[in-house]
Amino acid sequence: MDNLLEVKDLKIWVAGAARPILVVDGVDLQVRAGSVLGIAGESGSGKSISAQSLIGILGEKFVYEGEIRLEGRLIGDGGEPFAAIRGREISMIFQDPLNSLHPQIQIGKQLTEHAGRSGQDSRKADKRARELLREVRIPDPDWAMKAYPHQFSGGMRQRIAIAMALVGDPKVLIADEPTTALDVTVQAGVLRLIKRLCVERDLGVMIITHDLGVMNAMADDLTVMYAGRVVESGPATQVLQSPRHPYTEQLVGSLPAGPARDGGRARNMRAIAGEPATPRNRPAGCAFHPRCPWAEDRCAVTVPPVEYRGEGRRSACLVDPFFSVDDVRKAAAR
Repeated sequence: MDNLLEVKDLKIWVAGAARPILVVDGVDLQVRAGSVLGIAGESGSGKSISAQSLIGILGEKFVYEGEIRLEGRLIGDGGEPFAAIRGREISMIFQDPLNSLHPQIQIGKQLTEHAGRSGQDSRKADKRARELLREVRIPDPDWAMKAYPHQFSGGMRQRIAIAMALVGDPKVLIADEPTTALDVTVQAGVLRLIKRLCVERDLGVMIITHDLGVMNAMADDLTVMYAGRVVESGPATQVLQSPRHPYTEQLVGSLPAGPARDGGRARNMRAIAGEPATPRNRPAGCAFHPRCPWAEDRCAVTVPPVEYRGEGRRSACLVDPFFSVDDVRKAAAR
């Protein structure tokens, strides 16, 4: 399956008091039509900043370099301007629907305000808005068009935010922590909605979350980030059930009922030792080495490259403590 969206060697700096700080370092991402790419990692790992750079909404203090391609077309610096594709070909669902919806503007106005700017017929835009509200399962769209955000529950507001993201009929949908502050049953409904839209519309979806339970339910492919770098990527089921990077293994182990590696018995929940590294205090060498039970002396001085591990798997680890006999056989067969 061809990639809808490809990101190569993305680097992002933010202005600092003394010098620019590299907050995203050499990230590669691929989003396929009709599938979900999950981006996982602790707070400060660079997930949201990477996503925001793809639609050009980072502030002036941020500078980025790298290559972003949509259906093979270069976008951003040196290519099509972000303003031409934002909301039309790539759209984003933000983390907090209460803040992404204007509290003093009716829902109908917020869904149709793009029509005037793009010269569309207002009646067609109004009809389209009602259709989208039905598509995201909002009861009584006629009433909802006249209502205000505070008249809806958190889950309904998130569905309205999803409808707003679909107004431009995008090819790629980015969902940044779409279930934050929602209770478990509402979360499930929102996730099912996003997955259904992905399949029915053949959307490429990027979902950003620190919740591996969400990734297990939603993602087809999974990229794990730590301190602004990709540490592991591959098919989501394989990454979660058989991690190849120590950070991923520790993340999975911190779940209340962590999946067992290679089909063995489920493990007890355990915390990851130490404090998370951030781009502002990134250690030399492998950023995870101060917290890693398998770290060696070389891990403190050498930044591990992201290397192919077979079957679509990639990871960045000098020690590679989970390299199994089966992995050796698969590598020899290539």
